[in-house]
Amino acid sequence: MEKHNDGMYQVAYENGKIVNQQRFDISIGGVKTETYLYWKGNRLFQLPISYFKALYEWTNSPGYNSTSADYSRLITVGCLECHASFVQAKDQSADPHTNVDFDKNTLIMGVDCERCHGPAGDHVYYQTTHPEDKTARHIITYAALTRAEKINMCTVCHSGSSGTTLRSTFEFKPNDNINDYKIEDMFLTIDPSKLDVHANQRRLLMASKCFINSNMDCVT
Repeated sequence: MEKHNDGMYQVAYENGKIVNQQRFDISIGGVKTETYLYWKGNRLFQLPISYFKALYEWTNSPGYNSTSADYSRLITVGCLECHASFVQAKDQSADPHTNVDFDKNTLIMGVDCERCHGPAGDHVYYQTTHPEDKTARHIITYAALTRAEKINMCTVCHSGSSGTTLRSTFEFKPNDNINDYKIEDMFLTIDPSKLDVHANQRRLLMASKCFINSNMDCVT
């Protein structure tokens, strides 16, 4: 990790010579782990080292080989559908999950309110012009959703990375049916010891005795 004049870098050395160096351009995560992306033209790549907060140290990004510094992992729209709020591909006619050339100006980093509450323009306008009304209008609240709708909403980003994508989940609204957006891999293991960092928390939850024998949902 090095500080240069134009930012922070992850620099790989071999026999005392620099073999690659890329800047920390974007940070994602933050609760348990932070991982980092860098821009190369209109494409995003993941940096090889992440910061694990529970360990208070740097270590390999998930799935990386520890014997080399790999700067070549491409970030697709599919990655950003869960780790950002929106981005648009340069070629909108191409498959958004294989197209990796982005329009940088459209990137909305972080997960904003609208990902879980739907479009908020009418809500903001109404509440701004009616400050005396303390009831949320023109917005979807979590409490207003059915149990299935709550789970569908969380499933957008908590159902693993396998399966078949039908349309971009950037379009998902809180009361939509997740089956209109993605088809789950029904053969996916739900054994916690065999799941990777993109574990299918939805399947694990719905397989639990607590879920089966109660009305609990994702945030109970």
